[in-house]
Amino acid sequence: MAGIQKLPKSVQEIADVIGEENALLLVRMSPRTMQPDKRYPGAMRELISIYVPKTLRQDHCLVEILGWENACKMVIAFGGETLKPANCNSYFRQRRDQAIRLQYRQGETINVLAIRYKITERQIRNVVRGIAPKQIPQAANDDE
Repeated sequence: MAGIQKLPKSVQEIADVIGEENALLLVRMSPRTMQPDKRYPGAMRELISIYVPKTLRQDHCLVEILGWENACKMVIAFGGETLKPANCNSYFRQRRDQAIRLQYRQGETINVLAIRYKITERQIRNVVRGIAPKQIPQAANDDE
């Protein structure tokens, strides 16, 4: 099974400062805007824009998301800049699918996985296609 892809460069730059999980948390929690995609007429593109101030206040959204220490690291590294990290949708989907495959191998049902991950049973079947579920032994009937 292939591993998870690398982080996009724009997110890796943030991860180098505050760590991978904190960078992903920042991307996940940041507000998004939709703009027309110039490459595909009629399609919309999801953008993230994060302004990192030169000085930090306790009530700044970076502090709320990352905590004081990591927000200060962001100010030192990127103070005064507007960051435009990738949305990491593909990265998050790969992590989700890897978790689904693992849980399916461990015997979790397609129905339960669909509810847990808030996606359809068909999507779950597509993710686990070709993977044999864990065989749960049948209880022996003592009456026979």
